[in-house]
Amino acid sequence: APWGTGKAREGLPGGTKPLLDNGILRVGVQADGSLAVVDLRTGRAYADLLSLEDEGDVGDGWIHTPPLGNEKAALARLDGASLVFDGPLAAQLRIDRTLSVPAAIRADGLGRARERAEIAVTAYVTLHRGGDTLDISLVVDNTARDHRLRTLFPTDSAANHWYTTNAFDLYRRPVGRRDTSAYRELDADVWPNHGVVAIGDGDHGFTLMNQGLYEASLREDRRTIALTLLRATAREVQNEVHDGGQVLGQHTFNLALRFTPNLPQAGELWNRWLAFRAGIRAVQVERMSGELGVRHGFVEVCGENLVLSALRPSQGGIILRLFNPS
Repeated sequence: APWGTGKAREGLPGGTKPLLDNGILRVGVQADGSLAVVDLRTGRAYADLLSLEDEGDVGDGWIHTPPLGNEKAALARLDGASLVFDGPLAAQLRIDRTLSVPAAIRADGLGRARERAEIAVTAYVTLHRGGDTLDISLVVDNTARDHRLRTLFPTDSAANHWYTTNAFDLYRRPVGRRDTSAYRELDADVWPNHGVVAIGDGDHGFTLMNQGLYEASLREDRRTIALTLLRATAREVQNEVHDGGQVLGQHTFNLALRFTPNLPQAGELWNRWLAFRAGIRAVQVERMSGELGVRHGFVEVCGENLVLSALRPSQGGIILRLFNPS
């Protein structure tokens, strides 16, 4: 099927016009710049993916602490959506948004300032031929201080558990917050991830992959994954107050959204993330004789839940490290 850049099709939430369509996924841009997606294999629809949320932060590099008057900004302005390229192997959208947020914390530290700052957010969304994954490059120009910026992914799943990768493991977590009222330190409702956050019920699987964004949570409402993009704080751990922790300027974040009819096995989640993180590298070598096959590998790993984590030369041999995350 054609990519659908010039033809309106039905099927996306809220009557959103499809802009990308590879026969597996159909993608459109909503009024606030978030994504609407339909998995054409199952008919399952997703809305409000890649939404933005900003709130105050008076904590430090370790702990997010909202101010007493914590004004939140969640409605972005869509400045434009355009087709960057539409080729036989892939197509890419560019989505430009602006989020108006308080410029900093008030001098008394109890709330957010009246002065505003505008944060420009540009998303490059790529869909490949025959693929079930959206590759996203998110460029954020941070002009505000004392805040936490997150991107949201409502999955509307019926699942009671969600999953995050940790060191050599896939951790299963219950949906909902724990009762920590008797604890010395209250639940911050954020959890570490090693690059994968996943959830699925009997008829769908949703996997969020990222590079270097370790703070995530899952909200009961719509089973929404919240991924922290940046935290800008005046206080750094064991340091005096200065602007170094405010992370002002432009930042680029790489994400991928994978849509599947069911939740993949732990090994597949890990291996897909490793392939996403590594990407494709082109290497130029001198001219050689002989024929080069379409596919070649020096190591073949067999087994659904077997993950290759290290391969390097050593004295007198090669070190190969594998683990089973299931």
